[in-house]
Amino acid sequence: MDSLLKCIPHLLEQTEIKKSVIRKPQYLSFKKMDEGSRLLSLLQIYDLIIPTKMTEDIYYILYFALVRSLQSKNRVISEKRMNNPVAFAKGHNGCDVGLITGTSGCGKSLAINRCAEIISKNKIIEIRQPHCKIIPFLSIEASPTMSMKGLLLTILNAVDEKLGTNYYRINSKVTVYLDDLMIQTAKVLMLHVAVLIVDEADRFTSNKKSDIVINFVTELINVSQISVLFVGTEETKNFFGKNPYIARRAFGNTFKCFEYNEEYISFLSELFEYQYTKNKAELTSSLARLMYKCSGGLPATIVYLFVEAQKRAIQLNRATLDETTIKYSFNEKMTVYEPFLENQENVFKSHSKHKDLEDTYIKSINSNPQNDLFGVTLKKTGRNADDFITELQKEISVEVIRL
Repeated sequence: MDSLLKCIPHLLEQTEIKKSVIRKPQYLSFKKMDEGSRLLSLLQIYDLIIPTKMTEDIYYILYFALVRSLQSKNRVISEKRMNNPVAFAKGHNGCDVGLITGTSGCGKSLAINRCAEIISKNKIIEIRQPHCKIIPFLSIEASPTMSMKGLLLTILNAVDEKLGTNYYRINSKVTVYLDDLMIQTAKVLMLHVAVLIVDEADRFTSNKKSDIVINFVTELINVSQISVLFVGTEETKNFFGKNPYIARRAFGNTFKCFEYNEEYISFLSELFEYQYTKNKAELTSSLARLMYKCSGGLPATIVYLFVEAQKRAIQLNRATLDETTIKYSFNEKMTVYEPFLENQENVFKSHSKHKDLEDTYIKSINSNPQNDLFGVTLKKTGRNADDFITELQKEISVEVIRL
């Protein structure tokens, strides 16, 4: 294996990806909490990361892009052309250009950040011969008003923040020509960056000089010899499709809202573990359907509605989350979103199909022994009574009477 590739962890399998990606904040026992504490505890739901098929796909996209770029850097090092990117580029093909597009709010940026964190372990790759520091994933955000010079300086500034270098200060002088700045930025990328991630790339579409942007980005990619991922809405695909040269290399995945299927129900069941009303609501087919109708299956909207409905239930002193509080929260907070919801009645036309899904999948979740507090606690502690009581007190109020 090439030397730089030894610096990254091995490729995870699907089951390992799910275990690594998932982030579940500690579920705090709320039985003794006052109203204010329960309301504040709802905020931790926004820290929850639930792995989906999209997460797995993004993990593989990032990992393969990193490997391709490190392979290219190995060639740069072996040919001793680290300070001459233009000469090196003439004899080699450019690295990967990828697109990760999808509906706004589907969770793609969150998944990218989480997968990049797992792959890189938040560490900088450092080699001794020749001495060099490489950032596995460098993220910047596009701007509709950003000039080419502004884009290049944004990249240099992001590198400085990671490595403590002074590339931005050295190259931000007014007298620096754009072509010279491009070469300097390409050199910095070749030396110090493996994968460049450009988020909100759809903002380029509103740039009056979008054709110039495409040509400039193409040249930067070719000279720097690194992998570049553009992240944005589906408009991003149309933007890159204007130029056949870059379009043939800018392939990628498009992610959308949940369909009403097992993946959606699984996502919702994980969410339903974080309830702070007086009593926990059981996930039912009617609740699952209502949440879908009010959110359109968009993950960010599902989470927001789930938090707001609980907030309203706690404030109204209702014992549990129910359809009334969900509808109330939607009508009070989210009517502005209503025009963007598709006709959800079409989703539920196949009654027999969805009834089978709800009868099998939702019931299996609710009957899962992991949802049995006493069963789970007993499994953790064994038959030691003191340990069992101590663990149980973390979840509910327990009064011990010793005889």
